[in-house]
Amino acid sequence: MLGIIIFAVAAVPFIGLMIFLGVKVLGSDRDER
Repeated sequence: MLGIIIFAVAAVPFIGLMIFLGVKVLGSDRDER
């Protein structure tokens, strides 16, 4: 149970970073055109 909570807490900033990078890449690609 504790491991699942730790995994969830550790995954939140990682998922947020992936979304941020994805939006940043899409935004730059949109500006190129």
